Amino acid sequence: MFCGVGLMLFIILNIMFVCSIAAAAIWDFCQMRIPNKLVLGALGIACISLAFGGGETHNLNEHFIPAFIVFVCCVFMFFLKMMGGGDAKLIPVACLWLGVGKFAVFFLVMAFVGGLLAALGIALRKSDRLKEWIGKCRHVSHPLLKDGWVQRTIRGERVIPYGVAIAVGVFCAALF
Repeated sequence: MFCGVGLMLFIILNIMFVCSIAAAAIWDFCQMRIPNKLVLGALGIACISLAFGGGETHNLNEHFIPAFIVFVCCVFMFFLKMMGGGDAKLIPVACLWLGVGKFAVFFLVMAFVGGLLAALGIALRKSDRLKEWIGKCRHVSHPLLKDGWVQRTIRGERVIPYGVAIAVGVFCAALF
């Protein structure tokens, strides 16, 4: 168990991890990329957080081995061009932090949200009325969003900001 300072540090590390995942999701939505610095920061925070053990007796094999297996699968999917590089690195980091006990919730929520984003992307590409409405919105044409998901999808690109789905999966898995 933790003393007061150790528990406070553990809580701060977990908040930092969740914030780094949220930043990756926002960055992915706005720029369609996840910077390596964010992924490496989240990885470092996850490792330090695991070192503290979360107040429970953690078997590190329940975190590192499944995360490595997920990493290998994600790299394979990246080479098949089924997934972006940032997503392929962020998913294993999330799995490392969550551990095998929360995989089911994480992957189910991530897949569901990814499917919703894909459906919304199809709607954005197909609907002229929706494109016209978005074109009238001033905030969508902001310089930070010029290469973002909405603009790229309207131009006909088949992209999904999967960092958003990863983040929602992490948040839900952390809560349940």
